Amino acid sequence: MGTRSITVIKDANNKNAKVMEIYRQYDGYLDGHGIELAEILTNTPHNGVHCLTASIIGGLKQDWGNIYVYAPTDNKNLEDYSEYYGAEFYYEVIVGDNEINLTVWEDFHKEPVHTETITPAREQ
Repeated sequence: MGTRSITVIKDANNKNAKVMEIYRQYDGYLDGHGIELAEILTNTPHNGVHCLTASIIGGLKQDWGNIYVYAPTDNKNLEDYSEYYGAEFYYEVIVGDNEINLTVWEDFHKEPVHTETITPAREQ
């Protein structure tokens, strides 16, 4: 059985509105998906949240299956993601102009297991 995760990308410039939900069927644990996601967020220049969202999907999607994208839903909370997707990890990516906040919860406990503020790469 795989370690499922959900990643929700939010726009800091639009009251943290959800932009996209990404479901990962396996390798969703912090040492797998978390590292991949942090590398993409750190090393990918972008022109706003929608540009970065496309880069995240492109960086994660290497083959058929495993990575699925969904339109954002405003009515889901942490427990809903666990029940609906069977996800064990929840990643929240809030994209602002000059920083990206990454927060990770395991098994949807109230306290995150990881928080990180990332300064994104700039086009050279």
